[in-house]
Amino acid sequence: MFDAWDVSLNGVLIPLLSKEWDLTAGQAAWIGTANLLGMALGAFVWATIADRIGRKAAFTATLAVFAVFTIAGVFTTDIVAFAVLRFIAGFGLGGAIPVDYALVGEFTPRKHRGRVLTAMDAWWPIGSALAGFVSAWFLTMWADWRPPLLAMVLPAILLIFVRLWIPESPMFLMRKNRHEEARKVIDNLVRAAGTKPVAYRLETMDSIPKMSAGAVFDQLRRVWAFSWRTTLAVWLLFLTVMFVYYVSLQWLPTFLM
Repeated sequence: MFDAWDVSLNGVLIPLLSKEWDLTAGQAAWIGTANLLGMALGAFVWATIADRIGRKAAFTATLAVFAVFTIAGVFTTDIVAFAVLRFIAGFGLGGAIPVDYALVGEFTPRKHRGRVLTAMDAWWPIGSALAGFVSAWFLTMWADWRPPLLAMVLPAILLIFVRLWIPESPMFLMRKNRHEEARKVIDNLVRAAGTKPVAYRLETMDSIPKMSAGAVFDQLRRVWAFSWRTTLAVWLLFLTVMFVYYVSLQWLPTFLM
């Protein structure tokens, strides 16, 4: 929901900041572009980090980065500082997306995983709609671009504290050979679900992934090595779809003014 809200909010911010800071079209474009570039880099980097430090820690960190630098953006008075802060906030938010999907997917039984992950996408139009409704409401009351930006951060801050009570993914713990912690999480889930406990064993991993700069590029290399034709086709498909989608979200309000 936050990614949809954040991206849709760019469409509200572009005309407002263009007028307040007397921006050219080229300068105003950086309001959304910086944010999207940060999200792209964040999704690329944080997915690998989460494989090393855990889904729970990574998700909390990504939301914290998003919240802190979004709030910092409220106090800026020029487009350069605002674009830099939006890039860093996007870096955090972009990381939250793959980490969240991984965390939910690893807690969901395989036969329900597809439906659950698909249902998560239903929050995208909700977040996008909230960006429009909440922004219109705040602009009617204060005629200022800052309240809509701050309103987006409040649920993210709340979610950081909610995440403190969510256990780490047992699949991640097993890949790290932290079997005692994994058993504790699994057994607690079985008790909470009220199902009958059954005997199980956890595999011991021969190699444990470690944090390194090269790990990010190694994962990207393996994606292309699996099937470069399939990867290329999927990337091009998403590129064309997302190009039209994000251009419409960010510039349609300006075109209609």
